[in-house]
Amino acid sequence: MASTQRRLRVSVVVKSALAPAWISALVERLDASQRYEVLAFLDTPLVEETRPTAYRLYERLDARIFAQRHDALAAVALPNLGPSDMAIAGECDVLLDFGWRSRDAFVDAPRYGVWMLSLTEQERCRIPPVFWEMYGGDLCLTTLEALLPGGDRRVLYTSLGRPNRTSLHRSRNAAYWKAQGAIARALDAVYDRGASYLQSRPRVEETPIRTERRTPSASTVARHAAKVSFGVVARRLRKITFREEWFVAIRTPGRHSLVDQEPESVDDFRPLGAPRGQHFADPFLFEEGGKTFLFFETYDERINRASIAYTRLDVNANTIGPALPALSRDHHVSYPFVFRHRGDIFMIPESLEHETVDLFRAVEFPSDWSFEGRLLDRICAVDATLLEEGSRLWLFVGVAEPGASVNDELHLYSASTLRGPWLPHPENPVVSDVRRARPAGRIFRHDGQIIRPSQDCSRGYGTAVVFNRIDVLTLSQYAETAIGRIEPTWSPGLLGTHTYNCSRHVEAVDGRRFAFRFPIRRPTAHARRRR
Repeated sequence: MASTQRRLRVSVVVKSALAPAWISALVERLDASQRYEVLAFLDTPLVEETRPTAYRLYERLDARIFAQRHDALAAVALPNLGPSDMAIAGECDVLLDFGWRSRDAFVDAPRYGVWMLSLTEQERCRIPPVFWEMYGGDLCLTTLEALLPGGDRRVLYTSLGRPNRTSLHRSRNAAYWKAQGAIARALDAVYDRGASYLQSRPRVEETPIRTERRTPSASTVARHAAKVSFGVVARRLRKITFREEWFVAIRTPGRHSLVDQEPESVDDFRPLGAPRGQHFADPFLFEEGGKTFLFFETYDERINRASIAYTRLDVNANTIGPALPALSRDHHVSYPFVFRHRGDIFMIPESLEHETVDLFRAVEFPSDWSFEGRLLDRICAVDATLLEEGSRLWLFVGVAEPGASVNDELHLYSASTLRGPWLPHPENPVVSDVRRARPAGRIFRHDGQIIRPSQDCSRGYGTAVVFNRIDVLTLSQYAETAIGRIEPTWSPGLLGTHTYNCSRHVEAVDGRRFAFRFPIRRPTAHARRRR
């Protein structure tokens, strides 16, 4: 884009002079860019909004109990607010309408439309955002819609996320931070591609309004609060008696792997024994010199941090010796994506705590690794997974705005060399769906297809693995189709499974289960004799 292009004029209409922090952050983000000229306007309500006292009390109590340090809904004063005037719609390029009016109020849409955000089906009907999704255990649909000149309506962004099962405030907090990033990316796309970007978006499909979803009554609020409270108490009591533990299990696949079909119950996966106070997860298999190595995360409860370990496997998928250290840092590292590139062996571990995606090279495989460089910096990224395809390198990463969930959105980057520069895909996020966005293992070929394992986090973190067939992978397009899944049924008592990897001779998965905090020890023969 030529540097002489004029800045886009963006008008932001808000409901109050004290705007939510996520809107203030968006305005600051746009102001800091050389691409936009931003003006904010104060709207006036068409009618006074009233909600039942019980609901307002619930909202306030929930916000107080579950306050967030990075609070999207904190009230922040916007400077230089002007009064709302519908004439401004024709005097800007984009109007971000976070005010009170319906889309019908804008007769003359700006050049690139009036953009409206919704966290529920009909937010303009005074339905409290996310409440009913949380009440019914549904996923939260975030939508950014543009009303274009002439009345054409386009969907600029949709995302499915999982509400927090305990707090309405926390659910909204994550959804609004996610939306802030989506709006900024959509504005960047308009700046780069103009009207062609808007015309490439799907048209809005009208859906019937769910008339039962209105402002909740006092009895509904009471039932919801009681349900949430009982759930919190039950989880606290369970935590006293049980602890969640992750473990890694391996097997030889035989005639059918888990990619071909998921058995209801599999009894031939053998768990790796972990020392007390440690958990194993994120298994990755790698073959070198005719030997098979298993790399995995080992989490130490004493220091509340994970490092990377490895062990050797024989031809029957039995371990040869104990787990040995491979990579340890001064921050949490996991998901040891080990790969070969141009004769060298590299690892990209997850470094979410460090807000980086780092590259390590094997100096003395498999136990000695040196830092080679930083692929991505200042980013909330998880589970980076590399694919070399079509003479180009592709990096699939779960990415989130600060304050949002890392389980909802998959971003794609590409480069011609391993050390970059890594260019973001213009369609990022290429997947925005908590049911299959976050990576879950190495991308592999199966029956001539490219398969990307991903996590289903719609029922909780790491509930199941989804296999996605990559249909389109170019510098301008990406498309995939979910074709199979691994439910946590391959071993009794599982709560979840969130990583799958395979080699020519071995399959590896991980699992999550409850374990007694105070295991009952059976008396030894010597003790029985003494009694």
